[in-house]
Amino acid sequence: MEDAITETYSRILTRTVRNPKAEKNRGHLPIIIAAFDLPVFKYDKDHLADIAINDGLHVHGIWMMPRKTRLEGDLSGEFLNHQRRYAGPGRPISRIVSERIEKTPGRVTEYMLKTIGHGRMDLDGVIILPRSRRELSFTELTTSPL
Repeated sequence: MEDAITETYSRILTRTVRNPKAEKNRGHLPIIIAAFDLPVFKYDKDHLADIAINDGLHVHGIWMMPRKTRLEGDLSGEFLNHQRRYAGPGRPISRIVSERIEKTPGRVTEYMLKTIGHGRMDLDGVIILPRSRRELSFTELTTSPL
């Protein structure tokens, strides 16, 4: 599932900046912090199709986008208008739901990390992209979109 998040990030990256590897773009790349989440009991039941995949394991993510991008609108609009580019049949991600965070970013972040806060998962369940150059192997440095 981490590969699917990295692939989605790569697709957004190339739609955000023309040359993501260029030194001039280093501080202008989108950032995503994503955390795995496990299903919990709910009185309002989810659809079986949503929880049957990966035993209900899913991901919450917060994207921080540069002010200037090549996108035609904001990121939520990109996911809404081009869902098939990122998710759907034949892809590892079934759907992406995206909303702009207008208020209470702390509360949203706390919700995103709730599985870690409750001790059901550790920090290995958090993905931060782009990775630093020190984290990349030589092969990734020569072939990655960064």
